[in-house]
Amino acid sequence: MRSRYILVLLLAPLWAHAQKGPHEVYASYGLGTPLSFEFDLGWGGSSTGTVQKSVSGPAGVGYRYFLSEKFALGAQASYTRVRREFTTQPPSTTDNTSTDVGYALLVRSEVYYVRKPTFKVYSGLGVGWNWENHTSSDYPSRQESHPTLHLTLAGIRFGDRVAGFAELGLSVNGILQAGVAVRP
Repeated sequence: MRSRYILVLLLAPLWAHAQKGPHEVYASYGLGTPLSFEFDLGWGGSSTGTVQKSVSGPAGVGYRYFLSEKFALGAQASYTRVRREFTTQPPSTTDNTSTDVGYALLVRSEVYYVRKPTFKVYSGLGVGWNWENHTSSDYPSRQESHPTLHLTLAGIRFGDRVAGFAELGLSVNGILQAGVAVRP
């Protein structure tokens, strides 16, 4: 069942590309991914001492095919990396460095509510698969994979052939996501 699900995720953009209609590719960057909040919410380890955290991503690339003026279908791949350094005062053997890396592949659909030539408002849903690799200086490395979901509560797109966009959403792409889209 899992391999069939992944096959559908990979073939959906190819099917959309074969259709005759407007399509675009895009690159995006998000803020507020679940991997970056994991420690902040108390799930990532001890909270004694100081913590330095660096977050990269989620950075993504995607493809969007407009089935009509109101509806788009596409796919998105994203990458997120979070590194944390725990230091106790005074430094001890309990100091720890951990790195979480996440990859996500989503099939996305979007519904457009405002459709002006150079301005659009939309919401959407993405369903896919997430792969995570967790490494730590204190614990054995572990890998996880699981279904994932992204809900775009509100998105705006401004521009025509080259357009900017910003989205407010929940899950793997972050709470805020912005990017640039290009139509060939």
